[in-house]
Amino acid sequence: MTYSNPAAYERFMGRWSARLAPQFIGFVGVHDARRVLDIGSGTGSLTAALLAAGADIHVVGVEPAAEYVSFARQAVPSSRAQFQVGAAETLPFADEDFDAALCLLVLQEIADPGRAVREMARVTRRGGIVAACQWDFQGGVPMFSLLRQAAEAVAPEVMARRRANDAPVNR
Repeated sequence: MTYSNPAAYERFMGRWSARLAPQFIGFVGVHDARRVLDIGSGTGSLTAALLAAGADIHVVGVEPAAEYVSFARQAVPSSRAQFQVGAAETLPFADEDFDAALCLLVLQEIADPGRAVREMARVTRRGGIVAACQWDFQGGVPMFSLLRQAAEAVAPEVMARRRANDAPVNR
């Protein structure tokens, strides 16, 4: 699986984004937002959920990979959604251009997340919403735990060798 293939990414990771996006939207409360920025829009999961959340919501998705922008345009064919290639650290929008700027499961992949968040705040109107969510790497990503459990069940000897190879070496 590679991140350069949006269709493969969608099959592997997209289902997690699609399940999380409505909960994230509900948590941050974009009810009154009309213009929302989707940072790292990827395959369009958050944008699709935002469109479903309100008939007055218009979304601009910004994604650095052109392949993902093309994929999202096909996956979310709506006149209320626009996708464009761009970097989160240098957003091509005016100050206070959006009611909300959201980032779903991608902040940890951005080269300079602090700068990206400052840009999100810059393009969001005073009193607007700037929010991001990401994987819980400290508590363990449940998806990865499930994969490890499945691997243990079908190939315990392979997993034992892997654990032995990954063990720290005391010198």
